[in-house]
Amino acid sequence: MTGVCRTIRVCYRYVLRVACLALLPLMPGPCVAGDGDSLLTRKYFDYRERLKAQFLSGMGTGFGESVPASIRGTWDKDYRGRQTMSWGDATIDLGLYMGVLATEYHLLVSGGRETEPTVAELYFALEAMNRLDRYAGGYYGANDSLDGFFVRSDIGRGLFDAGQRGPGYQKVLRRVNRGSPDSIDNLRSEWVSHHLFGKRKRFAASKDQVIHLFAGLMLVVRCVPDSVTFRGRPFMDGEVSLAREAGHITDRIMAWMHPPGRSNFITNWRLREPSGKRVGAGYNAWSFAHGFSRSQKLISGTENPRKRGFSYWMSKAVYNFTWLAFRPIYFFSRSESLKTLTLVALNNTCNGNAEKVYRYSMAFGKYTWYHIPLLYGFLHGAYSERIDWPHYRHMLHEAPDEGPHYSLETGYASETWSSTSLLIHPERRGQERPYFPGRYNGLDYLLLYNLYLAGTGSGY
Repeated sequence: MTGVCRTIRVCYRYVLRVACLALLPLMPGPCVAGDGDSLLTRKYFDYRERLKAQFLSGMGTGFGESVPASIRGTWDKDYRGRQTMSWGDATIDLGLYMGVLATEYHLLVSGGRETEPTVAELYFALEAMNRLDRYAGGYYGANDSLDGFFVRSDIGRGLFDAGQRGPGYQKVLRRVNRGSPDSIDNLRSEWVSHHLFGKRKRFAASKDQVIHLFAGLMLVVRCVPDSVTFRGRPFMDGEVSLAREAGHITDRIMAWMHPPGRSNFITNWRLREPSGKRVGAGYNAWSFAHGFSRSQKLISGTENPRKRGFSYWMSKAVYNFTWLAFRPIYFFSRSESLKTLTLVALNNTCNGNAEKVYRYSMAFGKYTWYHIPLLYGFLHGAYSERIDWPHYRHMLHEAPDEGPHYSLETGYASETWSSTSLLIHPERRGQERPYFPGRYNGLDYLLLYNLYLAGTGSGY
């Protein structure tokens, strides 16, 4: 009888093993060892090297450095040429870049791997934000000051002599073209548009820039311990801790949007220039005041506003109603839904309702905010049961080895990755003609992959 039982157990184990092997392709990526995972990780680090070599004018504290460009080989009507490297909404990309580096640090530590190069990059990214703040006042006729008012980019400063390209300009071109499959002739940024072509509207900070910066800064605080420094090197304000500096940056921006001692009337929750004039785009922060305040508290521990009156409670009611009536409010302005979703993902004003975060993130077809349920789950430890992990893995595999792109001549390699950013502009995928032709920086893949690994409990 014992022999029969042993035979039955052996057969059972054999059948179970065969069944498990048959189910392997259906399981989420990092839960399954094999070539698929190593391919995604290899692609991640290839994209990282591509980002550093081809989308940064340099890595350091100089003007324009450590702020990723959005697109290579795009058209620029001011230069009347297509071989342009463009920084557009650069502080949104800077926020994504901070988030990539912070989650990368988290995953490297979890795997017991070297973190010093990532710490160095993150230091320079945070200091780049300080630089965009420190010198912003001077661009508007005020004193330079580290006060929370910032501009979106400064690539171009120091590269021109009397409006003409100087030696520094050619040096940057040589650097970004070294080993690249395309050749860049022009550099375009908000700084260049402002100083050479007189375009002021989108040079200063805006509400959406702040929201995406806060996402990156919160990931820094959550992923990097206070004790971590870049060889003890201080930031502009004297701080040495990367995480605490993320908090200081948050506090400065918030104090500019709403000076803590003022009332909470709508005109006191505005992004403005040093003169007091409101910025050219995205100036009204009042309707998001509650979301901003809760996010700041979680990032830095600071209370702003210190005193809450009728106007603040009204703004809170508006913010909560926006979340309650999410679908009808954003049906006709779907791209705006990302602002509310990002703040909710940061500050958990949904009170732990991960399922609602997931439903709202998937509510508007092409306006699907893929990273929001993963960001929320990572920050608050609550993932929706409806997250389709194999689909995320499939999307990541779809990303072209050479990087996301959409050219006028050759089209795109993957419809999923044919947008300038799958995370910020998913609606641009698969259009008949590219919204902005060129090669894209891949920050969308990098952040999505890191959040995917964290969500599935895996690593590089």
